[in-house]
Amino acid sequence: MQIWNLGLFVSAVVEPNRVTAIPISTLEAEMIVGTLIIVVVLVLIFYLINILPIDGRAKRICQIIVVIIAIISILRLIMPGFPV
Repeated sequence: MQIWNLGLFVSAVVEPNRVTAIPISTLEAEMIVGTLIIVVVLVLIFYLINILPIDGRAKRICQIIVVIIAIISILRLIMPGFPV
């Protein structure tokens, strides 16, 4: 019996005469969706920061703060016991 990983959503168990798909668990799906939402919000916030009428150094500081918050959010999502 061999187990193949076919990407994010499905793994396959290959037995001599058949292939069976194994769906991902609910927890894994929540992690994937949560991470995608965080990335979309991160891109939106970067766009909004770039259209603000402030100088380049202040924009860079805002972007760094947003990235740090996003990294902490993703770590809290992946590791539920992550201290904040």
